[in-house]
Amino acid sequence: MSSPNRESVEKTSVFPVGSAGRRELRRALVRSTDPAGTIQAFQQSHSLHSMMAKAFGTTPRYKARDESDSNVESLDTDSVMLFLSHLGVTQYDVHKRISDTLLKELEDEIRNAQSQEPLLELLKSSWAYATKFPDSELRPVVLAVLKKLGEETPLAVLTALAERDEGKLRHAEIFHHLSPLLKRLVWEADWNQRIPLEPDTEPKAYLEQVKSSLLFETIEPLTEQYYSSKLLVESANRPFVASIRERRMLTTQRRASTSAIPTTGAATGGVGSVLRGSQQQSTTTTESHSSGKAVLQLRDLLCDSVGSSSSYRPKLLYAILSILIAQHGANEKFFLGGAEHLHCTLVADLLLSTGGPLPKAYTYVLMLARIL
Repeated sequence: MSSPNRESVEKTSVFPVGSAGRRELRRALVRSTDPAGTIQAFQQSHSLHSMMAKAFGTTPRYKARDESDSNVESLDTDSVMLFLSHLGVTQYDVHKRISDTLLKELEDEIRNAQSQEPLLELLKSSWAYATKFPDSELRPVVLAVLKKLGEETPLAVLTALAERDEGKLRHAEIFHHLSPLLKRLVWEADWNQRIPLEPDTEPKAYLEQVKSSLLFETIEPLTEQYYSSKLLVESANRPFVASIRERRMLTTQRRASTSAIPTTGAATGGVGSVLRGSQQQSTTTTESHSSGKAVLQLRDLLCDSVGSSSSYRPKLLYAILSILIAQHGANEKFFLGGAEHLHCTLVADLLLSTGGPLPKAYTYVLMLARIL
């Protein structure tokens, strides 16, 4: 006969976890002829779901043959949550763990999707909820779908992402987390919607249309940084110079990346006799660095990069040149020019600083920029 104490231990040992669970799995594998099947059966029989069924004396649904059996577990999770609360696990922790796991699995499914139809259906069903509630758990889902769609993102979605309310982006939380490619697609969609292909208005009226675009709001701080470069302004406002060299405002450096801009005085030889002394040379390099950084940032915004090479997106290149031309056309005409015409200098810097070939339509404009 077995002792009462042994029977009591056998009845209470229904949760073999930790070292006890490892010992039980090891014994099962020793006796098994199908290790893979044994591990799968062990995972199912020792899951939290099965343990809860053992604890409350119910039969899991995957084991029940007859749904009318009164002992089959219900979908009510109150008893399970109460049991977990006794173990110090809050309902928030349970729900957070489940939602995080489901979200990760869903994002993996999105990345591995081979067809656009289910992605578009998922985007359609989650868009309204994700954009209405700032803390929505569906927002990462929308971002994952948009990243997967890439160039195939519907035009209606791109246009909606560019919508503004009182000068602010309506869906800024989503837009700011988009990849650079998707942001460029949003700028292009917004430009096509707001700006006519062949403007038939006065220069100042066309400039107001241009200013309403999201692209203009994005690049305006960078263009203002370029136009406010002290060295550029002083050179442009100098009507007469002793030599052409004084007009060459470190153009090579201004169109290069900021990391390539020299910091030594020897790099300022292209300025000629305008500045002398180490202090003046340091000022020259700093000002060139400021304008060169603006050109670099504009190029990074407008270019698609593939490996070590980059090239302007044709639509965005057309848009930014239209912005600069509109600003130039709306200015008062001065015979001797001046800093008000730095838009033209910026056009040349953008055309000559590209890391890849320009569209064929810009061949002659590129030749003119090189000559100037």
